[in-house]
Amino acid sequence: MSDAELEAKFLDQAAIGAPGCDAKRIIGAIGCIDQLDDVAGLMRMMAPAAL
Repeated sequence: MSDAELEAKFLDQAAIGAPGCDAKRIIGAIGCIDQLDDVAGLMRMMAPAAL
């Protein structure tokens, strides 16, 4: 799959499974994961709002 196809699929699935998350922000963070000191912030972005 192309990057665009993966992004579209992620956005579609996030809308169904995690409608309150900022899926575009998560995609941006994943795009620069190699520049992160750790992935704790990324993991928090993906956690359900109730946690």
